[in-house]
Amino acid sequence: MSAAPAIEVRALRFTYGDRAAFELRVPSLDIPGGTRAALYGPSGCGKTTLLQLIAGILRPDAGTIRVGDTEVTALNEARARAFRIARIGFVFQDFALIDYLDVERNVLYPYYLNPALTLTDAARQRARDLLTQLDLGAKMHRLPANLSQG
Repeated sequence: MSAAPAIEVRALRFTYGDRAAFELRVPSLDIPGGTRAALYGPSGCGKTTLLQLIAGILRPDAGTIRVGDTEVTALNEARARAFRIARIGFVFQDFALIDYLDVERNVLYPYYLNPALTLTDAARQRARDLLTQLDLGAKMHRLPANLSQG
C-alpha cells in the first residue's frame, strides 16, 4: 500500500487575463512524500504558474490542489497565506538575496521574519544539509556579492 501523495493535482485549469492568451491544464499530478520533483520546459510553458497555484498564490479556474492534508483550492486568501507561511518554502524566479546576510542566513530568513516559525538547531541543520545537497555547502558563509549568479 503506497502513501498518499504529498502534492495532488486534479483537473486543474488556469487562464491568465484574456482566455486565449494562456491556459494551463494539468489533468492529474501526484508527487509522493519524501521525493524530489523537477518542473522543466521552455520559457512560458507554465512552470512558475503551476508552483504559484500549488502554493495558493494564484487561484485556478477549475480543479483541486491538495498539499498533504490541506486542500489548497478550498482556502480563502487569508487561510492560503497562513498555509504558505506555515508549510511552503518558495524561492521566486526573480529572487533577491539580502546583501548583508550570508547564504545560510538568507535561507533561514523566513525564521527571522515570521513569529509562527521557530528557528531550532534542527532547522539550522536542515538548511545546512540542503545547501550541501545543492553543492553550496562550502559557500554557506559567503555574502551574496561573493557568489556567481549561476
